[in-house]
Amino acid sequence: MKKDLDYDIIIVGAGPAGATLARLLPDSYRVLLLDKKPITEAGWSMKCCGGLLSESAQKAMAEMNLNLPTEVLIHPQTFALRVMDLNYPLERSYQKRYYNMDRGRFEQWLVSLVPPKVEKKGGYDVKNFHRCLQGVELVIKNRAGGGEKRIRSRMVAAADGAGSVFRRKLYKNWDCPRYVSIQEWYENTGGIDYYAAIVDERVSDFYSWLIPKENAIVLGGAFRQDQTLGSPSDCFLRLKERLEARGLSFGARLRRE
Repeated sequence: MKKDLDYDIIIVGAGPAGATLARLLPDSYRVLLLDKKPITEAGWSMKCCGGLLSESAQKAMAEMNLNLPTEVLIHPQTFALRVMDLNYPLERSYQKRYYNMDRGRFEQWLVSLVPPKVEKKGGYDVKNFHRCLQGVELVIKNRAGGGEKRIRSRMVAAADGAGSVFRRKLYKNWDCPRYVSIQEWYENTGGIDYYAAIVDERVSDFYSWLIPKENAIVLGGAFRQDQTLGSPSDCFLRLKERLEARGLSFGARLRRE
């Protein structure tokens, strides 16, 4: 490594992709795993995510000899996926072997597998970046203290999700639709014990989901920001009302993400 570089590789984002890359890189590299969350802090909040592990992800984990720990799993574990088309009176159930899990604990577990040699730095936002003579320079900001610092690396792996600062800067002319993902947790007073994928063209051209989590039920969806169908919050409310009109029962709201 060049003397004036801080790292060989900086991985921005300690989610499943970033943590897995950090675990698999050779020990010969000097690696920094960077995330906006405090990586070493227990009890990460769950993301706006249904928290289901797909069959393809399970297969990939098996090929890497990874066994999902039981403390990551959440009751109920069901293999029934109900597909609901709210544009028509249609429903159908399929067998799907998803694992119902706590997304925060899942990410904590993946980070715990990263070798100690990899430096971990949590609680930092990447504010900017540019190419330098030997690689890339990042400007990072401490979310708690507010101070900024510059770090240099030969390479950067951007695993920072949908709002990636790298994507926004490198692909300024990439015109893609923007969505807001909204998810609410309710008391599961209706005894819902199945997963559901929901289609309703009157609220979104994407799909929505319904997932039981212990004594709660999660309703979520992705909604366009272009206002053609109303604001994302209005669309979410209409989605819930149409499900209630179909007989689904939601208890008191526990939280919104």
